[in-house]
Amino acid sequence: MEKIVSASILGLENKTEVVNNLVNKGVKYIHYDVMDDTMIPRVSLPTEEINYIKDNAQEHIIDIHLMVRDPERYIQK
Repeated sequence: MEKIVSASILGLENKTEVVNNLVNKGVKYIHYDVMDDTMIPRVSLPTEEINYIKDNAQEHIIDIHLMVRDPERYIQK
């Protein structure tokens, strides 16, 4: 069974730079936390910031951890 490590960037500054450094070191999965302040206090990345990183960092697999009451609201169909 293959093991996958997903690096979390929550709480870091210069997230795009950090993602690029991780990708350059071989990390393929970057973990993004999304919280809505109803289940636990919000300390997550806003959607706009996730989109900025996705558009401006090197290609990587986005692993999103939804800690929200209504997850369908955050998923495009």
